[in-house]
Amino acid sequence: MVVSTRGVTFYGNRASLRGLAEWLTWIADQPASEHAEVHVPWHLDPPRAGRRRTMTSARPKGRPVDFELTFMAVEPKDLVRLQARQPRKY
Repeated sequence: MVVSTRGVTFYGNRASLRGLAEWLTWIADQPASEHAEVHVPWHLDPPRAGRRRTMTSARPKGRPVDFELTFMAVEPKDLVRLQARQPRKY
């Protein structure tokens, strides 16, 4: 994974991408009344000498960055509520 100010790029082998596609299809196929989501734990390896740093954070040097990606299906009314929770950009 590469994280930059221009966006996030995910790299994966075909088997892992198929597995993710199966989970995303499962979410999309759930009834609208269900709150379906998938949580994917992720980590970034620490930068190596000679390799461009892909993520800036306050963390001990040489330690991976751990975080979680969450995928969920939402309805239009949910988007309004979720957007209200986003920090404002100035």
